[in-house]
Amino acid sequence: MKKNFKYYSPSDLNEFGIQGKFRFVSKTVEIDKSSNSLSNMSWSKNPENVIENVFLKVLVQGDYELLKYDAFDSEKFYLFKGGKVTQLISKKFLSNDLIKVNMSFRSQLSKLLTCGIENDNIAKTDYEEKDLIKIVSKHNQCSNPDTDYSYTFKTKSKIYFGFYIKGGISSKEIKINSYDFFNSEFYSTSFSNVTTNIATEFELVLPFSYNRFSVFVEPSFFSLSNENKDADNTERKIELSYLQINLGSRYYFKEHTNGFFVYGAFSFSKTLSGSFYEVNITGNSKVEFNPNISLPLKMGFGYLYKNKIYADFSYQTNAFLFSNSPNITNSTISSLGLQVGYKFL
Repeated sequence: MKKNFKYYSPSDLNEFGIQGKFRFVSKTVEIDKSSNSLSNMSWSKNPENVIENVFLKVLVQGDYELLKYDAFDSEKFYLFKGGKVTQLISKKFLSNDLIKVNMSFRSQLSKLLTCGIENDNIAKTDYEEKDLIKIVSKHNQCSNPDTDYSYTFKTKSKIYFGFYIKGGISSKEIKINSYDFFNSEFYSTSFSNVTTNIATEFELVLPFSYNRFSVFVEPSFFSLSNENKDADNTERKIELSYLQINLGSRYYFKEHTNGFFVYGAFSFSKTLSGSFYEVNITGNSKVEFNPNISLPLKMGFGYLYKNKIYADFSYQTNAFLFSNSPNITNSTISSLGLQVGYKFL
């Protein structure tokens, strides 16, 4: 059955929402369009306002309504009371080649929020959703304790589940130090590889700090083949099939559905059956070594766009490849990787 969708602009509706979940209102407001990008940053501390009719999300209701304008690269907050909308001002600008911030919103809050708000409360308030919700809610509760001053979905986080399919490329560096018992000499060799990998991820977004923390498990797989030859014509070859299960935690700077994040993880890493390292030494003898289990660290940063498109850049510390033997003194693999993915849940 074909579904028909109808689109509404802010001029078509006064407000819309779902009871107890969310509410948007249509307002004609001033919006500071100055850029936070260093290459386009303004030298003026004053807002560069344009007037637009937009939908604003209601974060707090009561004596004052706290409203939010959310564009792709910026957030703006407003206070609404008695038909008047006040833009709370926070603007980065350049002065003497230094980045400064016009934080007029604190003096605006001090002037407008007069019930139960002390100067210390204002000084500790940042231009962030959670801080502004807290201070406006405190004022509203003071001015009228019987008012349902905030939506429960902002004060009570819940658990979210995510499932990703990912693919990527990575630059891997393998270093092996071995002992040639035929020639009684030590050899050091390295292999540089660019590989592709596939991965899945299961994520659990935790119900605190506005759902900015999550834990995840990410199984991934790659394989590679490489060989080289020393100055004395000693041939060395590696065939590697590699499984990793990353167990880690992620922090979202903005919200878990859209924006930048950082993460860290322990990586349970194991070479799979069929992996080997061969050295064609004197007399064409070949020595094979058994796989080993290792627990390197993996860390990275990335961006999740509209709760669907995922991308990250990562670094993994040295992992041990093969079991120690009389012939191998050290063997490690490290990597730099870039991967993209799609979030299905």
